[in-house]
Amino acid sequence: RKVTDGFFHCNMVLSNVAPQMGLKQRVEELYLTFLNKGIFGRTTYEARATAVVYYALLENGTQHTIKEVSVEFPESTRQAKKLIRKIKQFVGVKKLPYNPRYRLIKTVIMIAPDDLAFRREAENTLEYFEAIINQSDAYTKNPTYYVAICWIASKKMVHPTILRKTISSKTNTSERLIYGETKKILSLIGLKTAQELKGKQLW
Repeated sequence: RKVTDGFFHCNMVLSNVAPQMGLKQRVEELYLTFLNKGIFGRTTYEARATAVVYYALLENGTQHTIKEVSVEFPESTRQAKKLIRKIKQFVGVKKLPYNPRYRLIKTVIMIAPDDLAFRREAENTLEYFEAIINQSDAYTKNPTYYVAICWIASKKMVHPTILRKTISSKTNTSERLIYGETKKILSLIGLKTAQELKGKQLW
């Protein structure tokens, strides 16, 4: 019954955050593995389900934020975060298929879901900076990275309606954070502000 209850909670979380991804079997396999290895300890079913689904999405290359995954059981977030750290230590994450393009497209859809020109420019911008970042240890990504990439793309293409305040509002990210992250990214190519991108054919 304990295993069944665990699966039930996992499926509740999965159906809320990513019902279309067909990860039910993999989530249940991960749950059993972590249960048998004693990873869960005295944690709640809600925290376990949140952590397992979070990890399954990460493993699948379709990473979601902990805020997105914990929508079903928000009170379990703190305990789930601790479990996620334990799971990562147990499994190791060096070979996980991180998918930057997936994260970017999620962000683009939040900002302008029907603007294909903006989407293409954002993807080209991501590809350009990913190549630079992958060759250097000088930059550490955080969630604002993808929002800043969108801002850089909109400035480069001189988009008439996608302003920094627009991106801030659509993604629930402060303009200050977007500005700071943009500055960090552009420093990789010797620029200081997104304004300097106008008219430049960098990619």
